[in-house]
Amino acid sequence: MPVTPAPEVRAVLPSEMVRPVPNPVAESPQFRHAVENGTRTRTGAPGPEHWTQHTEYDI
Repeated sequence: MPVTPAPEVRAVLPSEMVRPVPNPVAESPQFRHAVENGTRTRTGAPGPEHWTQHTEYDI
C-alpha cells in the first residue's frame, strides 16, 4: 500500500488574516439628539454635559 505524505500545515499570522468589514450602523434620532445636547460624543463616550445621578442616605 503506497504511503502519501501529510499536507503541509502552516500557521497563519494575525496580520495575514482577512477581517470582515462591519456593516454601517444607522444613527438613531435619540443618539443624534444626545450628541447635539452634549451628553454624548460622536464616539458614544460621555460628553461635556454628561451627568450621573448621585445621592446619599442617612438612616
